[in-house]
Amino acid sequence: MIVVGDLGGTSCRLAVYANGKLSRVTVFKSDDFKMFEDVVERYVAENKLRVSAACFGVPGPVVDGVAKLTNLPWIVSERALRRTLNAKRVRLINDFEAVGYGIDTLKRKDVMVLQKGTRVKGGARVVLGAGTGLGAVIIVGAGKSIRVLPSEGGMARLSVQDEVSSRLRTYLERVTGFADAESALSGAGIVRIYDFLRDERVGTESATRREDLRHGDRAAVITDHALRGRDPLCVGTLDLFVSLYGAEAAVLALTALATGGVYVAGGIAPRIIKKLRDGTFVNAFLAYKRMRHVLGKIPIFVVMDELVGLKGAVVVAQGL
Repeated sequence: MIVVGDLGGTSCRLAVYANGKLSRVTVFKSDDFKMFEDVVERYVAENKLRVSAACFGVPGPVVDGVAKLTNLPWIVSERALRRTLNAKRVRLINDFEAVGYGIDTLKRKDVMVLQKGTRVKGGARVVLGAGTGLGAVIIVGAGKSIRVLPSEGGMARLSVQDEVSSRLRTYLERVTGFADAESALSGAGIVRIYDFLRDERVGTESATRREDLRHGDRAAVITDHALRGRDPLCVGTLDLFVSLYGAEAAVLALTALATGGVYVAGGIAPRIIKKLRDGTFVNAFLAYKRMRHVLGKIPIFVVMDELVGLKGAVVVAQGL
């Protein structure tokens, strides 16, 4: 019996893998627990599990079996989890490393095609995804020799393509003290882009929208009104977000020479799939004119399966 988990800044998702399938998928609010071991202990006790192996994807780098999480005040260690689970085979990996290992478990129905391209068999692939933060990994090899290279590419400086994105980067540096890609390409990033367009008078905030934002999840409110086309400032926010998303995907694709494909994962992508498919993302991806002959051949997929990280953790746990 294998226990797997996908930790996030907002929630933790745990599941059991046994008899060839995932089951007992349970979501816990991260803020309800002082440390991750408490989450695992409750899950194991509630499900009365005897664990053979476990793997957990965590948001941040893992060094010598220890992870200091990027968007949570937790320090998670393999040693502590072995004691909690009473199991010798426990592995911590970066959360997007888990997504990378899960890519080859996906079926055709689990992905949406943004750009068909021409996939090179055995070519490097990249995965990036915005959610609470911005994750990115590179996948090399194929079949049983697959290897996922974790990265902190989301912490790299936000790239700019035009005057507006240049002004956004300056704005982010002024109001947050930094302007990495994650500061714009995340749930909080959607709100920052909205505030930038409002404060720089690129768009005007209506009194009705101001009231909506005061009482709801700001990123969700902005996204909802943008997708419905109800508010010009919200529409402009999502336009810029998706354009920046496509540009960052191109940077990663060129860095890895991802002839095997680009996979857009994370919690935000499935929610804005309508916008991702309208051409804004792909046009930004192809905006690097000198390399358009390369970028135009790279397949681009959106991962629609929210359990892909858990499935990748299973792949790693089975290898233990």
